[in-house]
Amino acid sequence: MSETLVSVLVTCYNHEKYIEQCLRSIFNQTHKNIELIVLNDGSTDNSGQVIKETLKDSPYNKTHYFVHDNSGVVRTRNKGLQLINGDFFLFVDSDDYLEENYVSELLHSLENNDADIAYCNLVNPENGAVVVQARDFDLNTFLVGNYISSTSLVRTSVLGDVKYDDSIKQLEDYDFFLNLVLVRNAKPIANHSTFLNYRVFDVSRSARGDLLKFYEAYIYILNKYQTIASDEIERAIGIHFDKNINLAFENQYVKIYYITDGENFSEDKVLKFKFEENGCVLFNLPEEVTTVRVDLSELPSFYKRVALINQESDTEILPSYSNGDIIGNYVMFKGYDPQLIYDVSTSSQKTFKLVYEMFNVDDINRDDYIAKTLSQDLLHLQKQVKELESYRINYKQVNDERHYYKQELEKMIVAYNSVTHSRRWIIPTAIINFFRRKK
Repeated sequence: MSETLVSVLVTCYNHEKYIEQCLRSIFNQTHKNIELIVLNDGSTDNSGQVIKETLKDSPYNKTHYFVHDNSGVVRTRNKGLQLINGDFFLFVDSDDYLEENYVSELLHSLENNDADIAYCNLVNPENGAVVVQARDFDLNTFLVGNYISSTSLVRTSVLGDVKYDDSIKQLEDYDFFLNLVLVRNAKPIANHSTFLNYRVFDVSRSARGDLLKFYEAYIYILNKYQTIASDEIERAIGIHFDKNINLAFENQYVKIYYITDGENFSEDKVLKFKFEENGCVLFNLPEEVTTVRVDLSELPSFYKRVALINQESDTEILPSYSNGDIIGNYVMFKGYDPQLIYDVSTSSQKTFKLVYEMFNVDDINRDDYIAKTLSQDLLHLQKQVKELESYRINYKQVNDERHYYKQELEKMIVAYNSVTHSRRWIIPTAIINFFRRKK
């Protein structure tokens, strides 16, 4: 095992504060046959100078330093993949650092278990907390959530033509390892005898960032491998969808803002009610109120019906504006912060009832599952379209016949006029009229 060459690739962008500790943790590895490759992704701080000074102390003959214009971590890693000479490789982010036994322990796990990817716990060096726990690999759990970090040891022979996907800005590590597992049939193994010192910052690549972008990347990645593991991926998406929908709506409110002419909507004039899947809210407003804005939570949501009803007249008030799509009774909010605005200036008594009913979006087995409902609607509309098409064809036939007979009639009129105005017709007619007068 001591003869095994391991390529360690360090990617750095503006980490002058941490890069030296990262490099020296690699110098101190108990496994000594290491190829060290450092890639400076166009750092604008003093990282380059720190790297060059620190590499003077490198104990490895195979030590290489590359600098290029800033291109992002994905393209930098792809450049690194082309430089590997080792039997195994691992990437290290320049703000993290390794335990002395890191390479040797992961290598031991791979060689003793005939595995291709070795991963371990991620530990916050500031407080010793385990940030990501290395659980035993199972495809179903891995599809639900990633626990294989970018700083995992990989057998080079399993790589093939796999690269990091530069079309995504989040979860690129997850996609890379999922590609190895599903496409290259790589075997992952968890190691519990070492760990990665993984720094967690408030604002950095360590943070999840925007939740919507995170899930867009997640769904994009799973769709790439849908044909390989369709059942497992469908299950994973269902778990994520159910969990996040339920958690999200538990903390949501229906907010009813109200203003008079000339005012702007504000938090000073608002009623709040706990959001429910199917809700009915009764409320009173001051007599001078002219406009109401209903915010049905802050999340994208889909409703079979939303109705604001004037209690005095028991009539529904139609919205004057919505940032969603209103299709018959259905109201579909594809974006965040759904809003409906109503003109209530003509309502003398400002007593209202808000009724709303959500589509079922999380239980595919129920008859009212949104896809089933919309599918039934589409079939019904398709039937109506076919009926209208038959009416259109019949109308065209009748119209064509009418046009034909009109043309024939016009021809007859022309023929009649040509006969009645000819000399052959006029002379006999005059003689007949002469004898009639003689009587």
